[in-house]
Parts: sequence; structure tokens; C-alpha cells
Amino acid sequence: MKNQYEVVVGNIGTVYSGWSTKDAARTFMEYRVQSKSGYGRASHEPVTLFYDGEIVKEYIHEVKWFPRREIEKLLIFLKTTIGSDYRASDDSEDTLPGMNVTISTSDGSNWSYQTGDNSYTGGCYGDHHWSVITLYRRSNCGTLSREVMAELRDMVRESK
Repeated sequence: MKNQYEVVVGNIGTVYSGWSTKDAARTFMEYRVQSKSGYGRASHEPVTLFYDGEIVKEYIHEVKWFPRREIEKLLIFLKTTIGSDYRASDDSEDTLPGMNVTISTSDGSNWSYQTGDNSYTGGCYGDHHWSVITLYRRSNCGTLSREVMAELRDMVRESK
């Protein structure tokens, strides 16, 4: 008896089941291309080729994350806009000029931000994952940007 091949695509399920090495390889490649393209039902989905139940090949889409330096540059710029009367909270003991900044993403490839209270119309409301930080004039923007990226990466990973 011949050994059986199977190709499975993440949210679709089994897309090939049979004994042909050539057909299994062709199907795997076809769905890998669809996954990479980011278009259609197989968009960014894992594609796995099995031979008798064992994984032979696997494609897992890796998101190309936006550069952390973009967030650092944003924070450096926002520090220059903090007015003397700005406060990051309503706490009477918070006397340092500062602001809250929200950085968001849905998948890690694109991001948005908003500052303070945007009355539910800010750039982050369409995204699934948010990181909220407090920015003061003396904040280390490199450290804050690393913390934001780590938090967003964890949230995106956990949602998959």
C-alpha cells in the first residue's frame, strides 16, 4: 500500500489528501504562495504538508514588524509638545508635565497612536492591541519604545 500525503491550511483544513508526491507538493506550494500574498482565504495562514501523519514541510507566515525606531522618534517628537500645564493623570500628586500615549497594532505590520483623551475618535480605536504609556519630558524614549514593542508582540502572539 502506498503512503498517503495530506496538505492542511490553517483556517481551511485539509486541501489535499492522496498518494501523489507531485500533487501534494504542488498543492503545498500553491497554498504557501496564497498565504504569503496576504490575499484570500489562505492569507497569512500556516500551510503544512504531512506524509503518513508526519510533518514534511511547514510554512508559517512571519509578520514583518514595523521598526521600533519609528516609535522612539514619535516619542522624542511628542516630548517637545508637552506643555507646562499638561498632566498625564488627574492625580494631584502628579506635578510633572506629561501625557499618556497609546500605541496600537492589529497584526504588527502597521501601527497607530493617539495622545490623551481622544473622545473615542483617536487613531488606535480600529486596532486590536494597545500599549498605553506615560511620557514625561525626561522619559527615556528608547526604553519606552522597547517596552511598547515587547508588550505589543506579546499581545499579538497570544491572540494567534
